[in-house]
Amino acid sequence: RSPIRSPIRSPIRKSIRKNMKEKLHKMDGSIELDYDKCIGCTMCIRRCDEIGVCYLRMNKEGEKQHADYKTESESDCIYCGQCTLKCPVDAIREQSQVNKLDELLQNNTDEKVIIAQMAPSVRASIGEEFGLKPGVNLTNRMYTALRQLGFDKIFDINMGADITTYTEAVELAERIKEGGVLPMFTSCCPAWVKYAEFYHPEILPHLTTARSPHIHSGGAYKTFYAFKEHIDPKNIIVVSFVPCTAKKYEATLEKFNIKGISPVDVVLTTRELADLLKKRKINPVDMKPSEVDSYGVYSGAAAIYGATGGVMESALRSAHYFLTGKELKDFKFEEVRGMDGVKKATVEVGDRKLNVAVVTEPRHAALLIEEVKKNPNAYDYIEVMSCPGGCVGGGGQPIPSNNSIIDERRKALYTLDDKLSIRKAHLNPVVKEFFEEYLDKLPEEEKASIIHTSFRKREKGE
Repeated sequence: RSPIRSPIRSPIRKSIRKNMKEKLHKMDGSIELDYDKCIGCTMCIRRCDEIGVCYLRMNKEGEKQHADYKTESESDCIYCGQCTLKCPVDAIREQSQVNKLDELLQNNTDEKVIIAQMAPSVRASIGEEFGLKPGVNLTNRMYTALRQLGFDKIFDINMGADITTYTEAVELAERIKEGGVLPMFTSCCPAWVKYAEFYHPEILPHLTTARSPHIHSGGAYKTFYAFKEHIDPKNIIVVSFVPCTAKKYEATLEKFNIKGISPVDVVLTTRELADLLKKRKINPVDMKPSEVDSYGVYSGAAAIYGATGGVMESALRSAHYFLTGKELKDFKFEEVRGMDGVKKATVEVGDRKLNVAVVTEPRHAALLIEEVKKNPNAYDYIEVMSCPGGCVGGGGQPIPSNNSIIDERRKALYTLDDKLSIRKAHLNPVVKEFFEEYLDKLPEEEKASIIHTSFRKREKGE
């Protein structure tokens, strides 16, 4: 095991302070703060402080008091969007791409193939925007609604979650067998990755190099799918519907580009998707169910990605196979389920006992990082999500969002998992073909450019 090193501080460039005449502060491509709309209630600031980021502050200069951001180099936004769930006047919100997508769909040509992919938790929360109680699963009705919007292909981020699970499980097995850097941390939450890269760069060697689900599936569609269907990747447009504002930022990172092409082109939150559907007068509740197109097939392991502990449970189901060569029969890991901000357990994987932990919100992650620094041997595998309850409590989800609502969304995903015939990522036939018939025939460097990523210390504003 490699002990976590203390960070080496490099000079942090001063952030450019906004001009006092500026009315809108944009946090990269994720969130924006409208100073004129702000009523100074401090709810966004309190939420930012509660989760342990502390990036926002009150600006008491000038005639009007309003929420603002800290200019100190030691503080930065992680784009989680938890603040947007608390604002009563929509002064702090996601940067909308509704009109951009609507225009793309309205002006689509035969040359382009526009693909829709929906994240695991969106199907369990989108109904709230149309009068349903939390936790109603609208998966198949949403596929129909997306077809009504004008998408050419309806795939699913769940397929990408299976790719992430497969990649991560292989890496975990290799680290365990070959004495790699442990504990291994998950990296599918872009807000957590930004937090780690900015606040705790010393732990970056511990993060799995697996890409996040929508980046994985977007990359698969522009390589594997394009190859199979004889489509120029430049003519494929991938649109992700997610519960998360940080994934807007994530999709802009050049490190994910494959031969110069970004895996994902447009990212809308659950709220934005609801806005677009309402704009087009499409109510998913009224839609007849339909099925996902063939390249979007997914397992039950993918369905639970939206819930805290789901990523770990999914990976353990497959890691058992990669460690032992045998299928896990009892593959529910109840110990890592539930809404607690910190969960710790010892689980059996083959003849090994692994010490694992699942945490949500940066404040809890910070405590666990300090624990690992003191005892690098304490854990083998750690899942971190920035939002309460995991993606089901994401910053792009319907408002209101509280623990009881989030828990209902979470339960819906486990119910979906229970009903699916395929429960493990490595048994997904599309994913098996992607790895065995496509990736494994590529040179190692090209293969890595499709499924792996890297991390680096981030400066303020990066």
